[in-house]
Amino acid sequence: MIVVADTSPIISLLKINSLRLLHDLFGTIFIPEGVYNELVRNEDYKLEAELIINSDFIQHRQISNPQAVSILRQVAWLDEGESEAIILFSELNAELLLIDERQGREIAEQLQIPISGTIGVLLKALNKNLVTKQQVLEYLDIFQHENRRFSKKLIDLVKKRLDTQ
Repeated sequence: MIVVADTSPIISLLKINSLRLLHDLFGTIFIPEGVYNELVRNEDYKLEAELIINSDFIQHRQISNPQAVSILRQVAWLDEGESEAIILFSELNAELLLIDERQGREIAEQLQIPISGTIGVLLKALNKNLVTKQQVLEYLDIFQHENRRFSKKLIDLVKKRLDTQ
């Protein structure tokens, strides 16, 4: 399965020491150069940069059509990483796009791109017995505590769903 990721799911999984779930679920993960640069050059992600640089399953790719990225940024008001991830998805003929930001998800859905976010990855990992229900609940609490931009409504909905399982 060819999977492309934007920055946010990678950072969120790094924050809970669970980046390896991406490999366990999908094998190789492709990220565009813009996402790679954001992950390894941003001062906010200094600790995580080393993990990305040394990852054996995250591969970064240059976009072959930068004009498409520019158009997407102008028309949809997406940031560079989101725009490049959407374009790379198309260029690689990928099967899944990992993206958390609402506006990027909406554009991807309009383009009929299959998407998942960090929480979807955790639920898939739970279904494959790679994590426990208790771990997922703990991760959701960490996301809330660290303001990982997941709505309280979404986290409460997932917690309620997990409580009924």
